[in-house]
Amino acid sequence: MLTVFNRKELMIVFSAQRLYAVQAALDAAGIPYHAKPATPLGRIGGRGRGNVFQNADAAHDYRIYVRKDDYDRAVQAIQSAL
Repeated sequence: MLTVFNRKELMIVFSAQRLYAVQAALDAAGIPYHAKPATPLGRIGGRGRGNVFQNADAAHDYRIYVRKDDYDRAVQAIQSAL
């Protein structure tokens, strides 16, 4: 189980496609993870502040956390996804 006390941030991704690739690599390696989405359009912005020309993928960032003990294995596992 991942908690605030035993996890380490693996990386931040800025597109859903990259998030899915990293998740697939971690799943294949059997490493538990937690992906936390940030608020839409950044921390200060919010819903309703976008426009029709904005890329929907670029509007979110995702922080991916793994157990501290699994961090080195996770870095090796995601190399193929990046």
